[in-house]
Amino acid sequence: MNTKQVPEITWQNIRPPYNWWNFFTDAENHPFRYQATGLDMRNAWWLIEASTLVYSDPEIVEKTFARVGLPVVRYFNGKSTQCFVASNDDFIIVAFRGMELRMREKDPKAADVIYDFVTVGKVWLVPWKGGGLVHDGFRKGLDEVWGGKKRKGLKSYLDELSAQKERPIWFTGHSLGAALATLAADRYGKARGLYTFGAPRVGNQEFKNHYTPVNFRFVNNDDIVTRVPPEAFSYCHVGSMIFIDAGGNVNAAPQSDNCKLEKKDSQKEIAKSIEQLRKRSSAGIPSWALNHVPLLYSTYIWNSYIQTK
Repeated sequence: MNTKQVPEITWQNIRPPYNWWNFFTDAENHPFRYQATGLDMRNAWWLIEASTLVYSDPEIVEKTFARVGLPVVRYFNGKSTQCFVASNDDFIIVAFRGMELRMREKDPKAADVIYDFVTVGKVWLVPWKGGGLVHDGFRKGLDEVWGGKKRKGLKSYLDELSAQKERPIWFTGHSLGAALATLAADRYGKARGLYTFGAPRVGNQEFKNHYTPVNFRFVNNDDIVTRVPPEAFSYCHVGSMIFIDAGGNVNAAPQSDNCKLEKKDSQKEIAKSIEQLRKRSSAGIPSWALNHVPLLYSTYIWNSYIQTK
């Protein structure tokens, strides 16, 4: 299998869903390594594809997951949160949807977009049971689908699946979905792994100190979402950062930013990046917005996997 051509992103196709994308290309020849423990670029590709897919309507998500061997799909829907759990007899993937930036064609609701912006805007820090403080909007978003003593939700469903057969559970998400997956993996406490893409900061230093899930956090160059909420608000990233440079090259050596901004490329590399971005997008989209597009994450990760496997 060859590397993929980087898709041209325009103002018309920059926003999800990406129903025209060929999800999980050749996945039957590159199956998910569900027993992996460390960083696995094949798994990273699977999980960014899942994180991108879940922006689509439920019937498309279910059909696509079934095509790649995950026939059991359960959908959890909150005002500002959507989550899919796809499973088979070997493993489980929990994928959270990122922000709704436009109304869906089949079920257009302006409120879906508004709720997402409200969720992201609740930047004050609140106590987290696992230790430290977290983003209030992200915590409340997760609560919408988590369930409790009087209401079944995501937790009880994962418990049911585990009771049927114990198998590794993988959490993932892009953008807002990455933030929710970060909290969900910690709250559930039985995550085999967590891969996030374009994730915002979720909590403070104490939250980071107590955070235990194995977490690989992919950052595409100057993706603006990975730089919010600001450090000035006492926010930190968690997990090991996997950086994608201006040329789309994945640095597979995990890094820790110690609550500091990721290092930007040199001036020479930035100039090269600008020229590359002009070729990829004739629409003049700022690089900090362009680099948040999940299709770019997926393409770069696939190419890195194919070149090094």
